[in-house]
Amino acid sequence: MKKIILVSNYSGSYGSELMLEKLYLSLKDKYEVKTYLNEAVPVPEEFSLSVNSVAGRYNVVSKKNKRVSFYSLLFWFKVLKKERPDLVIVNISLIPEVFFVTKLLRIKSIVFIRESLI
Repeated sequence: MKKIILVSNYSGSYGSELMLEKLYLSLKDKYEVKTYLNEAVPVPEEFSLSVNSVAGRYNVVSKKNKRVSFYSLLFWFKVLKKERPDLVIVNISLIPEVFFVTKLLRIKSIVFIRESLI
């Protein structure tokens, strides 16, 4: 069975969470899917369980924070080297570090956009 990792940030019950939940539900029957959510923001347990979530602390790019984090690069390198997924689907606000590591490890990646960048 192919392994897919979903990566997103949690900011409430809107935007990327809606897309993340829909993605997870559409993939979970055919693939082994694991979701990584940033532990810096409290995630309701019900939502966390509904998307098979693992907590991790990593950088989220935003209007206020446009810097790439060395710590996040190391975090994603360790996670993706250990997990060895066939595909990583990532929210656009987490793309810099995740994209770099997926390219380094030659893992396919897809970006999903479901939020305002303005």
